[in-house]
Amino acid sequence: MANLRARGSSYAAIAKELGISRNAVSMAAKKPALSVRCCAAIAEKLGLRPRDIWPERFSAVQDSNLTSRAKQ
Repeated sequence: MANLRARGSSYAAIAKELGISRNAVSMAAKKPALSVRCCAAIAEKLGLRPRDIWPERFSAVQDSNLTSRAKQ
């Protein structure tokens, strides 16, 4: 969360952009299997790929698919 703030964002800001609750974003950050869309948005705000944050959950192929989906 501190990294998001340092980049001028927050779970609340991501939630607003995605049209979901802040709690949903927070839970996705803790348990990435819950929301791939949230994880992609968090990673994008941090300037990272989802697999950089959650390597056990995401592959390189998923990274490219997630980034394009998060922008939709």
